[in-house]
Amino acid sequence: TLADEIIRDQEAALYSKAMVYPNPATNMLSITLDGFSGRVSATILDEKGVTVRIIDLAPKGNRRMDVEVSSLKRGMYFLKLQSARGSQTLKFTKL
Repeated sequence: TLADEIIRDQEAALYSKAMVYPNPATNMLSITLDGFSGRVSATILDEKGVTVRIIDLAPKGNRRMDVEVSSLKRGMYFLKLQSARGSQTLKFTKL
């Protein structure tokens, strides 16, 4: 289930720390990626766990990326980040 996946991701988060802001978001969602290395796959899931968008991130330097979310409907979403080093799932709200 999605809840079990979030718990596993929280364990992996001991090594990889990510944050999203602003939360709630309207047009842009900023993602900071501490502890992630190389390419990062970002999957946006709706509140039912259905994949809405998959984004390939290749952060450089400050490890911050911006993702456009204006086309998403209002509601709660999950952002699943995966790299070779681990994964983490974060929750955000789209206004």
